[in-house]
Amino acid sequence: MSLLPPNSTSFEQRIENATLIDLDPEIILKLWNPWTCPLHLLPQLAWALSVDEWSDNWDETTQRQVVANSVQIHRLKGTVGAVELAMSSTGNKTRLVEWWQMQPPGVPHTFTAEVNIDQRGMSEDTITSLERQINRAKPVRSHYTMRLIAETQLNMRIACAVVSGETVEIRPLQLTEIEAEPVHVTAGIGGQDWAIVTIYPKTNL
Repeated sequence: MSLLPPNSTSFEQRIENATLIDLDPEIILKLWNPWTCPLHLLPQLAWALSVDEWSDNWDETTQRQVVANSVQIHRLKGTVGAVELAMSSTGNKTRLVEWWQMQPPGVPHTFTAEVNIDQRGMSEDTITSLERQINRAKPVRSHYTMRLIAETQLNMRIACAVVSGETVEIRPLQLTEIEAEPVHVTAGIGGQDWAIVTIYPKTNL
């Protein structure tokens, strides 16, 4: 039953019909969760949460992580935490080194963004996108250098064996006596022969 007056407009009637739809609140909650939102709706969720950088070429895990970090990045913008969140969105192992942590200490208000690319790799477009995200999250006064680190692992087995011995040789050789043992030769021959004789007719003796 409608509560609108008889002279209500079609627009008002459509709004009323929309509010009468029975929607499960759990479905709405899933749409606002970057980890449960359907993949085809992620771009709209990214727009709603003011994601600064977006690419349809990113894999699904990266897209969801960028959306999940967006609100916290906006809360922390201009701090180290915001930069670290922006860097971690790529899914690669990252590390931020501030100027006072360098050996020797670097120029004040500078930092190094280290990104490990050994497992997933990074295309030029991804690197450019990451730079834009860092630029939006960092303090305006800060400048940085990006280091791409590639690490490899090598399984190596090493075995070692030592054989030690000693040979003693005395020179010059001196023969004092030569004895020749007698040689015994034994020979033999044998033979065997047989014949079977059958006499016909057989008679009784």
